[in-house]
Amino acid sequence: MIIVKVYFLFMCTKTKNIRRFSGMLHNSVTEIAQAIQVSISVVSKVMNHQGGVHADQRYRVYRYLSDHAIAVPTPANVEIYAILPDTPVFFWREISSFLKKECFSLQDKVNLYSSISANQENEYLIIKYLEHARNCGAKCVLLSAPFSPSIIGAVRSISCTIPVFLLSEDGDLTDDRVFFIGSDARKDGMLLAEYYADRHPSPGNILILSCRESKNHAQRVEGFTWRLNQSGEYRFQQAAPPLLGKKDFSSQLARILQPIGERFPFDCIFSPDGYTPYVCGAIKKLGKEGQVRCLGFENAHLNEQYATDQILEAIVKQNVAGQARLATEMAKQYCKDGVLPKEREHYVPSEFILF
Repeated sequence: MIIVKVYFLFMCTKTKNIRRFSGMLHNSVTEIAQAIQVSISVVSKVMNHQGGVHADQRYRVYRYLSDHAIAVPTPANVEIYAILPDTPVFFWREISSFLKKECFSLQDKVNLYSSISANQENEYLIIKYLEHARNCGAKCVLLSAPFSPSIIGAVRSISCTIPVFLLSEDGDLTDDRVFFIGSDARKDGMLLAEYYADRHPSPGNILILSCRESKNHAQRVEGFTWRLNQSGEYRFQQAAPPLLGKKDFSSQLARILQPIGERFPFDCIFSPDGYTPYVCGAIKKLGKEGQVRCLGFENAHLNEQYATDQILEAIVKQNVAGQARLATEMAKQYCKDGVLPKEREHYVPSEFILF
């Protein structure tokens, strides 16, 4: 049996002094909350690395702690130092939930950051966590995050001393001690294209909604277009939807799609990300049921309804649990015997769901 040393930080939400490594400052939770104008609950959740905190609030708490040299007590001999997203987006929610419930015990150091946007708040928090992992002597890091140049730089910096196991949408790091665990994006795109070509052999117009400039999404688009180019004279056009975050996102997306459809009358929308239910909602708001079909990624509770409405045809769903399990197995094996995997990229087959 592999025994992994674990650490969780528990802290009372009432007004109590917080001990710091420096031993010099003794601000209370209430004083911190008042100083940055957030609730006591928010400060407590952040210092316990709990979820349910907006990115800007989490960022403000950590900035205050850093600026005033306030450090959360950290134990020695931490083995797996996990940095996970706190977000309702399906893929990220499933990874975080599975890791916490199925893979980690009360000895692993789990840290949450808010949202998955590559903004300065998340970059700051993740970089701080990576520095923390190195300073507390963690044996390895397990990280699930969208990558920006500054985060990539931080990962490369810390991986000089300890390995980093990435549950990420981007597998473009080349450091010898950085390991990517995910899906074969190009193959996933080809799966959807092959299905669509079999169902719709006649040439058609396909709108590709690529929401972020990531290697993962680019490879899905590459696989998708390559396969269809082998099958017939399909025409493609790419468009970038607005950033996700508003409740009326489907309506906003529909307003963007309408003028595009007037110039480029598409009969299919390919969404190489987790925006699929919003794309389907936009198609429905445009009144294009049965006329425009959607091919996308990940699953959502609305998918069955959109399939019934003759909007959604098929999706590729990543094996999130399989990816999370493989990452923790590699991390725990390294903690046990110090042996790293031979390959840096590890792909877990995705599931193809037809409607």
